[in-house]
Amino acid sequence: MFPWIRRANETGGTVESLDVSTGGMPCPVCVSRTLQERTDGEDVDVVFHECNHCGGTWLGKETWGKFYRKKRQLDAPVVRAKLRSASPLSFSRASFDNPWVEAGGPPVVLIVAAVLVLTGFDKLLVFARIMFHEIGHAVPAWFSGRAALPLPFGITFVREDQSWWTTLCLAFLIGVFGYRSFRERRKVAMAFAVLMFGFMLFFTYYVMPFRSLMCVGIGGLAGEFIVPTIAMLLYHYPMPDRLRWDFWRFFIYVPAMVTFVGAFHDWIYISNKVAAMPSMSMFGVPGDGQSDIEKLIGRFGWSADQIGAAMVGIGILCGIILVVNYGYTLAKVLFFDDE
Repeated sequence: MFPWIRRANETGGTVESLDVSTGGMPCPVCVSRTLQERTDGEDVDVVFHECNHCGGTWLGKETWGKFYRKKRQLDAPVVRAKLRSASPLSFSRASFDNPWVEAGGPPVVLIVAAVLVLTGFDKLLVFARIMFHEIGHAVPAWFSGRAALPLPFGITFVREDQSWWTTLCLAFLIGVFGYRSFRERRKVAMAFAVLMFGFMLFFTYYVMPFRSLMCVGIGGLAGEFIVPTIAMLLYHYPMPDRLRWDFWRFFIYVPAMVTFVGAFHDWIYISNKVAAMPSMSMFGVPGDGQSDIEKLIGRFGWSADQIGAAMVGIGILCGIILVVNYGYTLAKVLFFDDE
């Protein structure tokens, strides 16, 4: 910590020979120089000795103890919490309180998404839509205790047998997310963790295995609405810093909006009989029974009209939630930004 101690040994000086009580302490480095008494600006009782020539500092046993206790007090959890509360976004790389980003971003992205969908250029982001679709299959599988692996090329491997090991792994991950959210005082993230844990308990203990498997089947179609909606809702709120959500939210918001608008556009056309119901999987052929639509109709007893109405209803509900959340964000920016 004090490099002059090493240099004192190199020059022949001995620290053991120094005596504070003599008043004229020779500098261990300069030898011929005398250390001057100094006091801490914040605590006048803390006295140390310093050389004006080389900057060497001598800390007595009592002074060292006072500095050590002061450091321990600054490292205490209560003090750290107060320091964090003084700057709640000190760990963020990008601010969450920029009015142009929070209030102006969503309408601009919505217009861009609408233009892309109406002109057909949303196909450029088709792999993002596929990923949202596959995550929609995987989430209800995880919540119901089934191992699932969503892949970005149109397939999700789901194990139909429920496993307590999968449930415990998911509970652990949610617990870690909730713990980090609590430590960093991320209120929305804490609420999201509680919500996820509640859904896990609901799917594990209340929903029958057949029904939860049906949710896995319809989760892909519904996931094109629900998963982007969750991503766009969380766009406005800080998450635990280890996720770096302040940075990645900008890259997720545009594909999420394009996926949501594209899915809503497609299902409006399908429910009004303007477009045909999709009847094949990415790697299958029509009639092979492998597509989500064919599984819902053949295995779970849905009709095409019921599927169309359900998707439009989910889209409208998610849209209402997004509008309400944006209204809250806009009001906060316009009227409560100074609080």
